[in-house]
Amino acid sequence: MHRPASPFLHLALFVVFACMALALPACTTIGGATLGPTLQKQSLELVRQLEESGMILDDAALADYVSAIGSRLVEKTSAATDRPYHFAVLDAAEPNAFALPTGHIYISRGLLVLMASEDELAGVLGHEIGHVVEQHSLKQSTGQLAFAPIRLVTWIGGSITGLVLPRVGGAITASGELPAALTGATYSRKQENEADEVGQDLAARAGWDPSALSLVMDALARAVSLQGQDPNASSWFSSHPTSPDRAAKIRSRAADLVAGPANPIAPSARAFLARLDGLVVGESAKGGVFDGPEFLHPVLGFSVRLPAGDEWVRVNTEQAVVALRESPRAAVVLEVVAEGDDPMEVARAFEPSTGKLDGAPKSETVNGLPTAYAAGGVSGGWGRPAIRASVRWIAHDGFVYRIVGQSTEEDQAALADEFDAAERSFRALTSDDRDRIRESRLRIETAKSGEDLAKLLERVGSDWPLPEAAAANAVDANSPLAAGQPVKVTRRERFEPDS
Repeated sequence: MHRPASPFLHLALFVVFACMALALPACTTIGGATLGPTLQKQSLELVRQLEESGMILDDAALADYVSAIGSRLVEKTSAATDRPYHFAVLDAAEPNAFALPTGHIYISRGLLVLMASEDELAGVLGHEIGHVVEQHSLKQSTGQLAFAPIRLVTWIGGSITGLVLPRVGGAITASGELPAALTGATYSRKQENEADEVGQDLAARAGWDPSALSLVMDALARAVSLQGQDPNASSWFSSHPTSPDRAAKIRSRAADLVAGPANPIAPSARAFLARLDGLVVGESAKGGVFDGPEFLHPVLGFSVRLPAGDEWVRVNTEQAVVALRESPRAAVVLEVVAEGDDPMEVARAFEPSTGKLDGAPKSETVNGLPTAYAAGGVSGGWGRPAIRASVRWIAHDGFVYRIVGQSTEEDQAALADEFDAAERSFRALTSDDRDRIRESRLRIETAKSGEDLAKLLERVGSDWPLPEAAAANAVDANSPLAAGQPVKVTRRERFEPDS
């Protein structure tokens, strides 16, 4: 495992991992486009990082279903390829979809949750295939190669939530070294219309409703508006510019298309929703959750109690769990720093980037776990206060963790007990702890005669807020539902690592 240079007494935490070399041919043809070696290499590097990041959803049945729809659409393309398309579902709460010029197409579970039919899924996948077929990643106004005209790397990094295994954070962080064109550009309105046309044509020829793509955009607009955001932010809209008349154009264009023989895989709304049953809605618990000041990580199998009180802000990121306070200014930072079971070995190799330790680390045991402890500081000067920190390394289940409690030297005595309590609270999860770790999962219920959505949510014990449930089901919150109508709801369920 590659380990970062220690950020001793600093809050900025970075993980840098070496990229694996890929053996690539000189060029590849896909969607009628000839990809140069640089474009192909950058695209396949992102594919590798996604596969190693833990972001590919571990649901073989759903993956096969999405791939089957994508493959039917690809069969209707006229552009020759010498390389197959690939389809995958991302374990990300944000509603999004994107295509790489190599024919790798991804859709998030967050976008699937908003869909109501197989036609809508076919519309989105067809649209993304359209971007590949039309070679949009090669057609930029600057005349230069754009490696993927989407805000991809930024979105991927933001989609990983919670403390993860070291290789996961590193894989995505390394992508920050990719060209800016890969992380910032978006499709033009002309390109969006072209992808719409291609996707609609493919959907119609494959037997799906070519107007259904407009329903996805409507669902996205509802969902994003509920969050108080511009529909052009934090969703598919952010990389696919839209306009008020785009959905109308899609519906108008669909009226002129001739549909092929219908042969759906999921022939009804209920059959389609059954394919989505069990999807996590919102953030997954696999990166850890807070229960008050206590942080529990179901995959890494530990619990730690950070300082309590409203003055502390507690944050869970992919590289660290952090508690911060402004007055007096202080921080407690927990991160994974090495693989192994000897914290003293890791502690002895520790070299602060600034300041120094007071002395050699000391071996101790905390909650039955081997630990190493040291303290140190940075002298003040030039208008900066002196800083003190306590550092504890803890070995647990094949990894060594480091907890740092830091503050100004003058505040260290007042905060020392809180730092020590946090460091000594680290322990292995119990079965009772695991029962407290919950996440929201999508479930399908059947409406009763005369029942509206609010009554249904109450009857089945759903935790989904009424406005969000109404948006996801494309219904009016106060209008009666049809008897027998399948309705998406969510329930808080125990996290299961292998689910």
